[in-house]
Amino acid sequence: RGLTSGHEKERVISPRMFQLSCVVSARSNKQRLLLPDGETLNVLLAAKEVARRNLAEVVMLEGQVGAVEREASARGLDLHKITVIHPPSSPLLHSFAQAYMQLPASLEAGTTLEQA
Repeated sequence: RGLTSGHEKERVISPRMFQLSCVVSARSNKQRLLLPDGETLNVLLAAKEVARRNLAEVVMLEGQVGAVEREASARGLDLHKITVIHPPSSPLLHSFAQAYMQLPASLEAGTTLEQA
Protein backbone atom coordinates (compact mmCIF):
# COMPACT_ATOMS: atom_id res chain seq x y z
CA ARG A 1 0.00 0.00 0.00
CA GLY A 2 0.96 3.62 -0.32
CA LEU A 3 1.54 6.10 2.46
CA THR A 4 -0.82 5.93 5.40
CA SER A 5 -2.59 8.84 7.00
CA GLY A 6 -2.01 9.60 10.67
CA HIS A 7 -5.25 7.82 11.54
CA GLU A 8 -4.38 4.45 10.07
CA LYS A 9 -2.44 1.89 12.05
CA GLU A 10 0.75 0.62 10.39
CA ARG A 11 1.18 -3.12 10.04
CA VAL A 12 4.24 -4.26 11.97
CA ILE A 13 5.77 -7.70 11.54
CA SER A 14 8.60 -9.36 13.40
CA PRO A 15 12.00 -9.91 11.75
CA ARG A 16 11.28 -13.65 11.68
CA MET A 17 7.96 -13.14 9.87
CA PHE A 18 9.68 -10.78 7.40
CA GLN A 19 12.30 -13.45 6.72
CA LEU A 20 9.62 -16.08 6.23
CA SER A 21 7.70 -13.87 3.79
CA CYS A 22 10.92 -13.31 1.80
CA VAL A 23 11.57 -17.08 1.66
CA VAL A 24 8.02 -17.83 0.53
CA SER A 25 8.22 -15.12 -2.12
CA ALA A 26 11.60 -16.34 -3.40
CA ARG A 27 10.43 -19.94 -3.67
CA SER A 28 7.26 -18.99 -5.52
CA ASN A 29 9.13 -16.79 -8.01
CA LYS A 30 12.45 -18.57 -8.52
CA GLN A 31 15.15 -16.36 -9.98
CA ARG A 32 18.85 -16.65 -10.81
CA LEU A 33 21.22 -15.06 -8.30
CA LEU A 34 24.57 -13.96 -9.75
CA LEU A 35 27.28 -13.45 -7.13
CA PRO A 36 30.64 -11.88 -8.01
CA ASP A 37 33.73 -12.39 -5.81
CA GLY A 38 32.88 -16.05 -5.30
CA GLU A 39 36.19 -16.70 -3.58
CA THR A 40 35.28 -14.66 -0.48
CA LEU A 41 33.97 -16.46 2.59
CA ASN A 42 30.84 -14.32 3.04
CA VAL A 43 29.82 -14.86 -0.58
CA LEU A 44 30.48 -18.60 -0.32
CA LEU A 45 28.38 -18.88 2.83
CA ALA A 46 25.54 -16.83 1.34
CA ALA A 47 25.56 -18.89 -1.86
CA LYS A 48 25.51 -22.15 0.10
CA GLU A 49 22.55 -20.97 2.21
CA VAL A 50 20.52 -19.74 -0.77
CA ALA A 51 21.13 -23.02 -2.61
CA ARG A 52 20.41 -25.14 0.49
CA ARG A 53 17.09 -23.38 1.01
CA ASN A 54 16.28 -23.66 -2.71
CA LEU A 55 15.59 -19.92 -2.94
CA ALA A 56 17.28 -19.26 -6.28
CA GLU A 57 19.54 -20.74 -8.91
CA VAL A 58 22.97 -19.63 -7.70
CA VAL A 59 25.73 -18.65 -10.14
CA MET A 60 29.10 -17.54 -8.77
CA LEU A 61 31.82 -15.72 -10.69
CA GLU A 62 35.47 -16.42 -9.96
CA GLY A 63 38.58 -14.42 -10.79
CA GLN A 64 40.89 -17.41 -11.26
CA VAL A 65 40.00 -20.85 -12.58
CA GLY A 66 39.31 -23.20 -9.66
CA ALA A 67 39.54 -20.49 -6.98
CA VAL A 68 35.97 -20.93 -5.74
CA GLU A 69 36.26 -24.70 -5.54
CA ARG A 70 39.60 -24.47 -3.70
CA GLU A 71 38.23 -22.00 -1.14
CA ALA A 72 35.03 -24.00 -0.64
CA SER A 73 37.00 -27.22 -0.22
CA ALA A 74 39.32 -25.58 2.31
CA ARG A 75 36.22 -24.52 4.30
CA GLY A 76 34.44 -27.86 3.94
CA LEU A 77 31.61 -26.32 1.90
CA ASP A 78 29.64 -28.36 -0.64
CA LEU A 79 28.86 -26.45 -3.86
CA HIS A 80 27.08 -29.20 -5.81
CA LYS A 81 23.93 -27.06 -6.33
CA ILE A 82 25.93 -23.98 -7.40
CA THR A 83 27.20 -23.07 -10.87
CA VAL A 84 30.69 -21.52 -10.89
CA ILE A 85 31.84 -19.53 -13.92
CA HIS A 86 35.25 -18.08 -14.74
CA PRO A 87 34.12 -15.39 -17.23
CA PRO A 88 37.36 -15.03 -19.29
CA SER A 89 37.46 -18.76 -20.09
CA SER A 90 33.70 -19.26 -20.41
CA PRO A 91 32.10 -19.99 -23.79
CA LEU A 92 29.49 -17.46 -22.64
CA LEU A 93 32.03 -14.59 -22.56
CA HIS A 94 30.71 -12.95 -25.72
CA SER A 95 27.12 -13.14 -24.41
CA PHE A 96 28.26 -11.65 -21.08
CA ALA A 97 29.98 -8.77 -22.89
CA GLN A 98 26.93 -8.08 -25.05
CA ALA A 99 24.64 -8.03 -22.00
CA TYR A 100 27.06 -5.72 -20.20
CA MET A 101 27.04 -3.38 -23.17
CA GLN A 102 23.27 -2.90 -22.71
CA LEU A 103 23.59 -1.60 -19.14
CA PRO A 104 22.92 2.14 -18.81
CA ALA A 105 26.28 2.83 -17.14
CA SER A 106 28.08 1.03 -19.97
CA LEU A 107 26.16 2.98 -22.60
CA GLU A 108 26.85 6.31 -20.87
CA ALA A 109 30.57 5.55 -20.53
CA GLY A 110 30.88 4.56 -24.18
CA THR A 111 32.29 1.14 -23.30
CA THR A 112 33.47 -0.87 -26.30
CA LEU A 113 32.79 -4.59 -26.76
CA GLU A 114 36.49 -5.33 -26.20
CA GLN A 115 36.44 -3.43 -22.88
CA ALA A 116 33.27 -5.19 -21.77
